[in-house]
Amino acid sequence: MELLGFAVRDLPIEQVYVPEADEERARVIRQVAGVGMQVSGDAIRVDPKVIVLMGGLAMPGVPGVPGVKEMLQATVGAHPGAKVVGICFMQMFERAGWLDAFDFDLIIDATLNPVRVWR
Repeated sequence: MELLGFAVRDLPIEQVYVPEADEERARVIRQVAGVGMQVSGDAIRVDPKVIVLMGGLAMPGVPGVPGVKEMLQATVGAHPGAKVVGICFMQMFERAGWLDAFDFDLIIDATLNPVRVWR
């Protein structure tokens, strides 16, 4: 999340992290000098123009988040005007059956092929 936040840090937007789709725990993401992008302690009201779903949430057995797809469907459904963007690796949304579960406006699906590991 911080890596993606860093990529768009110069855009005129306010980035918000919503852990486990619990909007009451929403926090602003800010750039911290000498550290990078960090989730702040500041609570914020959620009124998204764009909702970004991360592919890791679609992985089987996400720890501590039973029913994550249904929970996210409810959260996304509460913001009918927001665009829905998915960011994943290796067709995770497709493999998890999320393409039919969400009306994505955009999906960025990175493929790591070949993967090179250096010692």
